[in-house]
Amino acid sequence: MTMLILDGKQLLSIEDVHCVVKETFDVPYYGKNLDALWDVLTTQKELRVIIKHDALLQKHLEQDYTSLICLFEDLKSQPLLYCSVDIKS
Repeated sequence: MTMLILDGKQLLSIEDVHCVVKETFDVPYYGKNLDALWDVLTTQKELRVIIKHDALLQKHLEQDYTSLICLFEDLKSQPLLYCSVDIKS
């Protein structure tokens, strides 16, 4: 199972999130936007997303946080992908 860990103490912007995604999934080209994120994550069979220090991540990402969480929630409904999202304070 692939794990994507997003830590609000370390990620100060949505660009930082995209850097973590590129590093975690070792993709040669990554568009650094939500469409590219969707494309990368839906290629996984099993995915676990862990969000640490959620309140800080919300503060740092502002409106991008809601879009990111919605994307993760949408992933859970994909029939060929098992996805779990753990949000920790």
